Amino acid sequence: MNLPKAGSLTPMNKCTTAERLLRVALALPVITTLQQAHADDSKTTCRYTGSSRPQLVSINLPTQLSVPANAAIGSVLFERRQSGALMTLNCASRVPYSLGFSNPINRHNGYIYQTTAPGIGIRVLIEGGDYEYMSWPRFNGTTPRGGNSSYTPSFTLSLIKTGTVSGGSIRLPSQLAHGTLANLIPETLILPNTQVQIVTPNPTCSVAPDSQNPRVALGSHAQQFFNQVNKTTAPVPFNIRLNCSGGGSGGRLSVNYTLRDIHAANNNSSILSLAPGSQSSGIGIQVLKADNNVIFLGQQQHAGTVAVGTSSFNIPLRARFIQTGSQVRPGNAQGQASFTMTYN
Repeated sequence: MNLPKAGSLTPMNKCTTAERLLRVALALPVITTLQQAHADDSKTTCRYTGSSRPQLVSINLPTQLSVPANAAIGSVLFERRQSGALMTLNCASRVPYSLGFSNPINRHNGYIYQTTAPGIGIRVLIEGGDYEYMSWPRFNGTTPRGGNSSYTPSFTLSLIKTGTVSGGSIRLPSQLAHGTLANLIPETLILPNTQVQIVTPNPTCSVAPDSQNPRVALGSHAQQFFNQVNKTTAPVPFNIRLNCSGGGSGGRLSVNYTLRDIHAANNNSSILSLAPGSQSSGIGIQVLKADNNVIFLGQQQHAGTVAVGTSSFNIPLRARFIQTGSQVRPGNAQGQASFTMTYN
């Protein structure tokens, strides 16, 4: 690399006096424009007056929320209103403002937004000089005039039943909502407790791990046993076990299930088809209730009702072979069914 000698000028630094004057002249409008922009900004700012300060309004959520068994959709399950202190502000002119949730949140309907707990929504109202429900996307507007204004910001937070409540928890950000006024953030809604455990009126149940993939061995049978269509083997009992918990006074849970043929989606009979890979033919598999009534595929069955305090609930079932053809070919015979559980 060739460095310039001391006292010399590189070609980029050479310019005439006329060129320098031209550059200065061209720079002047830029400086004027920047000064004008700065002057315009001063007209759209606001300031607190007196001893006024930004208001951090806190609402304490309950750590647990019990949902009554008879609560209708639209019922307010929890509501609390909290106010800040009186504020006085001065704005030089009409200024932009914004209101809404501080983070993205999905709308349920109207001004009710979804929470992380199924069947429970949230609504937030701010009151002061005017009132507005918090929304996402946030609402943006312009004040009608400048000058002094005084108001006390208040937030009302409501938790509302929006559908079937199935437990879980509500998790919310610590800064839930806020308002802006030009360059200020006058009011912010803060949640010291950001998680609410939902206590459902009815127990909740789920299939126990040892019942999620049950295997039922129907035994070996001589070919001569199957000598007429619809002949059946002795049923073999098995259970679908549920783990249950929770619920409040008077709560209960109706348990239903639907049996389907995995390898024949349109099979609505009472006989499961044999699974691919089976060597036998001329037979099928039936699933029965404890009272020996056969279960028709695709039809919902009522298993019973779980009361509060029940920790384990069994659905007793039976399975057997049934002859479907005039002749039965020997070999292994397997069937596969899915159980879909429904709770209400």
